[in-house]
Formats: sequence, structure tokens, C-alpha cells
Amino acid sequence: MRDSLITILNFLGGWIIYTFSTYQGAMEIAEQKSIIHKIKDVSKSYKDVSPLYWFFPPLKIHLETKRFKAIFKEFSSQNDDFEEVFTISNKATAWFYVGIGSLLNCVGTTDALLDFLNIELNDFLFALLFMVLMILCLVSIFYRMSDKARNKLFKRYTDK
Repeated sequence: MRDSLITILNFLGGWIIYTFSTYQGAMEIAEQKSIIHKIKDVSKSYKDVSPLYWFFPPLKIHLETKRFKAIFKEFSSQNDDFEEVFTISNKATAWFYVGIGSLLNCVGTTDALLDFLNIELNDFLFALLFMVLMILCLVSIFYRMSDKARNKLFKRYTDK
């Protein structure tokens, strides 16, 4: 009984850590983007990172951070917002690595849950299941960062 509970909790915990570490990284990127708007003239010459990279969020966070660093390098020679930008950049980098680690952990927890449930999947189906779970996590993140979620939360706290 305890082994089955631990297996299920490991699976849930792994995906929760992945989801919310990726969410935190996305929020850091959003914060970086708000600073980038301050330096719009500089950032116009740097191409945006494609939203398709959200299919592998740690790579998206990495590419956004790399883009931001290039923009900042040019911007910092003209401005003194270095401390704020430096801190945000370090946070995004840290969440990038937490996202990668948690995603790797999810491979093992998902496999362990399938073993516990006596479900045999070939490599293709396992990869497909893994992608579906990742997409569900990303949908949750996109919703949490949406205007709809923001407005719903605002309404909940302002309505009497």
C-alpha cells in the first residue's frame, strides 16, 4: 500500500514541480520583457523567440534568456538599470535549470507509475504520453498567465 502511494505521489509531485518551475521561469521572462519595453529601440533589432519552443519549455526559457542577454549587452552600455536586469536574468537562468531537472525527473516518475499500473507502452507511445502531459502543463501555465485568469482573480478579490 505504501509503495503504491509513494509511486503516485512521486508522479504527481514531479509534474507539479515541472509545471510550476516552468511557470516561474515564464513569469521571469515576462518580467524581463517588461524591462525590455523600456529599451524598445534596442530590442527591435533582435528577433523574438518562436512560441513553438514552448513544446520544450526549458529551451524556450534558455533562448529567451540568451536573447535578453544580447539585448541587455547593447542596452547596458547606454543605461544604469544593470542591477535590476542582472537579478532578473539570473532568476530566469536558475528556473531554466530547475525546469530541465524536473522534466528529466518526470521521465522516471511517469515510467514508475506505468510500471505500478502494469501498463506496457512502446517507446513511441511513452513519448506521446509524455508530450501530452507536457502540453497539459503548458496549457495550465498559459491560462495562469492569461488576461482571462488575471481578470477572474481581480474580480474575485474586488467583488463583495
